Amino acid sequence: MPFWQLWADYCVALADNNHPGETCRKVFKAREDLQARGVKLGLSNIMVTEAELLLANHQTDEAVTRIAEVKKYIEETSEKYYEPEVYRIEGLIHQANGKPALAIQCFEHALAAASEQQAFWWQLRSATELAASTSQTTPLDNLLESYRGSEYDDISRAVATQQALLSTSPGS
Repeated sequence: MPFWQLWADYCVALADNNHPGETCRKVFKAREDLQARGVKLGLSNIMVTEAELLLANHQTDEAVTRIAEVKKYIEETSEKYYEPEVYRIEGLIHQANGKPALAIQCFEHALAAASEQQAFWWQLRSATELAASTSQTTPLDNLLESYRGSEYDDISRAVATQQALLSTSPGS
């Protein structure tokens, strides 16, 4: 199978939101096929997507394992461009496992890594999760200052989180 077809299979699998279990299977297969073809870099995004899919399927133990694997992969390859998302997803896994303090640490780590990379979208996603977990909107406020009114899903969710937190805070 041509290399481009393997990446296309991965993208098509992600588009199938109606069958989460099947999506997991297809994404895992796409990564395995890419690795079988000798791909050594560029896999951190697929691996963290696998963790996110496992979490969505309530397979938190498997999601924890996948996060550990992607962290090891990042360490071995120095492929850090997806690192902020790894820590954000790890935070979501800790939330699902009833460990809010660990989740907050992960969201803070994700925000710091995204800021270091100047990766706005990952900053936004991390700051949104941090605000939702702590009711502290300062990092989110700072990011949203120039992006109000945008129709992107991540910005819309961030603005909604910020507004909900502000409306429930004392003195509002």
